[in-house]
Amino acid sequence: MKSEVLDVLKVMTATLSRLTDQEVEKLVNGEAKLVYSENKVAGVERGEKVNPTNPLIAQLKETTNRGDATRLLSRKGILKKDLIDLATVLNIHINKSSNKAKIIEKIVEATVGVTLRSNAIKETSIGRK
Repeated sequence: MKSEVLDVLKVMTATLSRLTDQEVEKLVNGEAKLVYSENKVAGVERGEKVNPTNPLIAQLKETTNRGDATRLLSRKGILKKDLIDLATVLNIHINKSSNKAKIIEKIVEATVGVTLRSNAIKETSIGRK
């Protein structure tokens, strides 16, 4: 039991170390709370902000076509909230009223779509006189 408590304290310490100063202040003042969650989806703890170094973001940036990116984001278990958090980290504006498919489409276009369009423009030769 004692070692389990120490393990929990280690997890709590790691979690608290990822909080910003403002988040810690709100926690101390009772304006925020920590939430326990057993489920981990796509490398993102539910209820926790998406980390910019999240492996899902790296996989998305390495994807070379829209279909693979859409399949990656459409995996079972990824919640709409997880997608909204991901879009926030990627600086993509999402309307709260958007459905999951529309959010996935916006994320794919803002990541993979931009890269594909940029490459197409670079590869196009323009005849100048």
